[in-house]
Amino acid sequence: QQQQQQQQQQEDEQQQQERTNLLEQETIFLTNKIQNESLDSVQKVENQMIQITSLLNQFTSLIHDQQVEIDVIHESTMTSKDNVDKGAEQLVQAKESKKRGRHYFALVIVFLGLLLLFLNAIVA
Repeated sequence: QQQQQQQQQQEDEQQQQERTNLLEQETIFLTNKIQNESLDSVQKVENQMIQITSLLNQFTSLIHDQQVEIDVIHESTMTSKDNVDKGAEQLVQAKESKKRGRHYFALVIVFLGLLLLFLNAIVA
């Protein structure tokens, strides 16, 4: 009977050892699985960050290009404004010249009329 108990005890120890081995294997498997999942998650986040960085670079480039175009438009607008101002000044000057021209033309006509009267008086 003692021998049976020893044999039973050995069998129990073997079963316990097998359970322990199985638990260790399962622990190793789960640890590896978690590590792989964590690595996959980190890689996904890294890829997303790379995509975000790429988009930010594209946006920066587009904004820079638009800024150059905005500067050109601003310069063209300022040139156009200066041209409009100069044109307005020239219109005012032309209007004044036209008024003076009419006065001179009227004076020339009066002078020529007086000259004709004078010449007519001398000849007659």
